Formats: sequence, C-alpha cells, structure tokens
Amino acid sequence: TDFSGSNLKTMAQPFLSDVDIAGMNGKFELYISDRVLRFTDKGEQNMRVILRDHITSFTISDTDVTFSTANKPRVTAFSAVSSVLMAGAARRLVYGRMPKGSLDFVTCAGAAFGLWGGIRVGCWAFRDKHYVDGSFIELQTACGKDSFSCSDDKAREFARLLS
Repeated sequence: TDFSGSNLKTMAQPFLSDVDIAGMNGKFELYISDRVLRFTDKGEQNMRVILRDHITSFTISDTDVTFSTANKPRVTAFSAVSSVLMAGAARRLVYGRMPKGSLDFVTCAGAAFGLWGGIRVGCWAFRDKHYVDGSFIELQTACGKDSFSCSDDKAREFARLLS
C-alpha cells in the first residue's frame, strides 16, 4: 500500500497517548490525519495504520467506573491511636490484680485488639470515592475490529473527526 500523500509525516501531535490496543502489547499514541489513523509506540517500532476510507463503522461505549478505597493515612493514624488507647485501657483494667508478667501480656493483647479494631473501623469510616471517566471505541474495518479506550471528551472529539 502506498501511503504517499497520507500525511504520515505531518501528524506532529498525537491525538491520544498511552493507548492500549486490543491484540497488541504496549502503549501506543494515536495520530489522525485526513486519510489515516496511525497507532504507533514511542520508538515507532510497532505500528498499526488504518485508512479512514476502510473504516466501515465505529462504536463508542461508555465505560465509567465508580469505586471506593480506604484512605490509608487516616486508617493508619486511627489504628495507631486505637492500639495505644486499647493497650492503656487493658493495662489499667488489670493493674494490681495480676502479676507483672501477666500485665505485660494483657497490655500486648489490648494493643493487638486495638490495632485490629482500628483497622476494621478505620477502613469502614475513612472511605474515598473515585470516579474514572472513560469510553471504549471499536473501529470496524473490512479486515476486522480494532478497539481502544480513552476519556469521554476525546471520544466525542474522535466521533466529530470521523463523522
């Protein structure tokens, strides 16, 4: 195939970066010209070129994801405080009632219970919600399908460029 006049050399800025293409290993950049879509890695060693005339259809699907995680610094601080407080409470509770060796054991058991409880309660109480905005684009050509993911804004811009 002759790519002369396809503006392969004039596509200076990538439309998308760090694109995962189904069926190809590595991260790619997408360059778009008036005649071709070119997926290339940073060293331009691996490349996939799709002529725009060969794209029969494309589908854009919304892939937004929401999830939550524990705020680790807060959970850690809460667990440490809980551990120290439980160790002190356990020691104070049995002080004078048990021999010295048993007192140290109860203190350690109180600290362990406080740490365990602090992690459980901290992971429940200190949650951070995350929202990942994304779209999945699937290009249908005569040779098969090519697909990749990007942000919703880039997907809308991609649809405007190809329409």
